[in-house]
Amino acid sequence: MKTLVLILTLIATPVCFAKGKGGFSIGVVLGLTSTGDQTDIITLISDANTRVGGISTSKMSSGLEYSGFWSYRFSGSMVALQLRPSYFSFSETGSDGASNPYNYEVSGFTIFPVLRFNVLESKIFKFFVNAGVGWGFVNGTVTEAAVKVEYSGNAMGSLAGLGAEFCFAGTSHCMTVEGNLRYLPIERTTVDAVTGAPAAIHTGTALNGEYEINNSDVGVSLSGIMGSVGYTYYF
Repeated sequence: MKTLVLILTLIATPVCFAKGKGGFSIGVVLGLTSTGDQTDIITLISDANTRVGGISTSKMSSGLEYSGFWSYRFSGSMVALQLRPSYFSFSETGSDGASNPYNYEVSGFTIFPVLRFNVLESKIFKFFVNAGVGWGFVNGTVTEAAVKVEYSGNAMGSLAGLGAEFCFAGTSHCMTVEGNLRYLPIERTTVDAVTGAPAAIHTGTALNGEYEINNSDVGVSLSGIMGSVGYTYYF
């Protein structure tokens, strides 16, 4: 019954092409991001699995991402400008038969200026489209038994997506659901620290030099599909 009332309310509420009043808003977002493009990290895991004779570490596939944002909507317009920093952490952990750790981590942060177009809206509902260009910074670690390599890198990328915002009637509090596609490969990384003697696959581990495996640059990816939920406060 409550669901039916909500649907009827949405239908009865006038929906129009958005030309809302201007103003500021802030919010927080929690998302799950796919990380299927971590080819070099997966190569390291596969090599360790073959070399050691079996490790329990899984292939990297997804991770959590935490975002906050500050936004300003231009008066009489559907356009809002949003500044969105985020922190991400993608990792896979495991061990060999002797309980030695085999852990692989990709973490860091991004900062994206985003244009949000409020395409359709009513008093309690908004449908929007996102588009932005920004920068990503990564810090990672590869731990293989007594060996540890720390690396870092950065690159520019872009994102696009869409979502919906549901506001509590008569208040400035809203819940948001959105999906974004981000393209942000970091094709080269630099070695920040090395402990122990890395396996032969690690062909470039000189401090402050390029991190290489099999004589090719180690790259990581912040590209992927991000599904998220969030909270927005308008003031």
